[in-house]
Amino acid sequence: MHSQLPKISVVTPTYNRCDELVHLIHSINKQTLESKYFELIICDDGSTDSTEQIIKDLLKNINFNLKYIFQKNRGPGNARNNAVNNAKGELIIFTDSDCEAEKNWLKNIYNAYLNENFDAFGGPDLAKDDFLPIQRAINYSMSSFFTTGGIRGHNKNMLTNFYPRTHNMGIKKDLFLKLGGFSTMRFGEDIELSNRVHKEGGKVKLLDNVIVYHRR
Repeated sequence: MHSQLPKISVVTPTYNRCDELVHLIHSINKQTLESKYFELIICDDGSTDSTEQIIKDLLKNINFNLKYIFQKNRGPGNARNNAVNNAKGELIIFTDSDCEAEKNWLKNIYNAYLNENFDAFGGPDLAKDDFLPIQRAINYSMSSFFTTGGIRGHNKNMLTNFYPRTHNMGIKKDLFLKLGGFSTMRFGEDIELSNRVHKEGGKVKLLDNVIVYHRR
């Protein structure tokens, strides 16, 4: 067990996705983990929509600490790095602005972090019943065992190493900083970071009960 209760920092980059961010923020506000144990940091990568105003409006009705950062457009990896540099948590959790968290998402992560030994983790992404048919179809094509072999976090019996993706991924902050954070790649930067975690000898775990719903 940890000598002190750790603080979790949830990090989300965004770019012109203000409507989707509303769903994410509401889902974080409904988490069953006590709000004193976590924060949400949204790094806005140069949005030109109403992202900032919507977040300001939502701040009036949430029960957790939300930090908003704005930067010029430099890509999602840079936005995540910026957010981590402003994070207080010892465990950094990444999710995307088109995701919603299941209500026990953070509680399950927190309990696993206290009781299990890992340096990084990933979890599955699912579709909700109220998603559009095309969104559910995309989710199936990207996460089904028959199409991806479960490599997105749906199959504990997969034959290959598990490479977490940033829609549902966590890493100890000290390891993240040691590895230099995300690269400047605009696509596949999460797989590239997961590969460096493995090369460093980090223990990567699949937590199949930490679920996000991915709108895509």
